[in-house]
Amino acid sequence: MGGGGGLEPVSKGHVDWLQKVRDVDHEKYEANTNELLKEVSSEVGNRDDAAIHRHIEVLKEKLRNDLADTIEVDFGGSIRKHTYVSGISDVDALVLLSREEVGGASSRELIEEMARLVRERLPETPVRAGDMAVTISYADGTELQMLPAIRRGGKVQVPGGRSGDWSPLADPARFANELKSVNFRNSLSILPTIKLFKVIQDAKVPENARLSGYHVESLAVDAFKDYSGPMDRKTLLEHFVGHATSRVLTPVRDPTGQSELVDDYLGPPGSSRRRTTAAYLERLRTRMSAADRSGDTSAWAALVGAD
Repeated sequence: MGGGGGLEPVSKGHVDWLQKVRDVDHEKYEANTNELLKEVSSEVGNRDDAAIHRHIEVLKEKLRNDLADTIEVDFGGSIRKHTYVSGISDVDALVLLSREEVGGASSRELIEEMARLVRERLPETPVRAGDMAVTISYADGTELQMLPAIRRGGKVQVPGGRSGDWSPLADPARFANELKSVNFRNSLSILPTIKLFKVIQDAKVPENARLSGYHVESLAVDAFKDYSGPMDRKTLLEHFVGHATSRVLTPVRDPTGQSELVDDYLGPPGSSRRRTTAAYLERLRTRMSAADRSGDTSAWAALVGAD
């Protein structure tokens, strides 16, 4: 029998052409994905500053009349650090009082008194007194947490938690400045990365396995303090998730001095809750890797809730 009909050998030129097509497709995938992430990170930080300041001024007036003569209110948390995400982050405000005004009152007593006065001023608004703050849930969707704080020079004391005592002297600006420095050294790309992670966590991680906002920010400082890789949104986010997956298994110290650890809510090193959280982060990393292999920007859109 004749020997025709076999497949022709693939030429080197054909292989090179196929590789060029793949390279172009991958470049298009990278560009489209980074454009998507850039758009999302620029949108999620929007908040109604005017409404927040109106809420603050109303409560400040009430507290100044009935709680203490001298009161200052200073934004803290994600607003201070510019990692606020609409619909996800709370609005934290420190109600700064002098030691003389506070006298011998415990933090629990001050929180209860603040909650009583806020309810008196906003009788139709849900108000909750917790271990650390008074939480007000407004009809416009704003959730405001007001923490009483004692000013001591450039440092403050805030509620110490369930004990009702005051925390050690803390320097809230210290960590904010550290995060600002890391962000500056990395082309102002770390704050958008933090916002993107918060969005993905809110959409894809169960509430009992999510990291607190301060913990996320602390992990970002650790992940990017010596970073020297590419600065595109996708690469930064992949690096952060990869770093956090392993780093979350061990505690992170609190540089402000407010408490010993940033993440004591997760328990001791290697605790079951830490392992559970690490497992969810590993799932996020796996989904990102799968999207890279398939060149599928829509998979990233699903992760950030933009599908």
